[in-house]
Amino acid sequence: IFFLSFSIFFVNNVVVSVLFLILLFICTSILFIILGLEYLGFLIFIIYVGAICILFLFVIMLLDIREIELQNK
Repeated sequence: IFFLSFSIFFVNNVVVSVLFLILLFICTSILFIILGLEYLGFLIFIIYVGAICILFLFVIMLLDIREIELQNK
């Protein structure tokens, strides 16, 4: 979990950063399920991964961040 949280900030590509964020939320929900908090684990998975992170990916791909990054370099 620590590796994923640090890799979100230190990776250069924004899409890869959001994918690491999705993986972090999946690992967190699996951790809650293992600890016996199934409701909270599924709630985190459905709300954060299913809605918020997919919205982040949609907005990033809609804005075409890679083209903006290439123009700045």
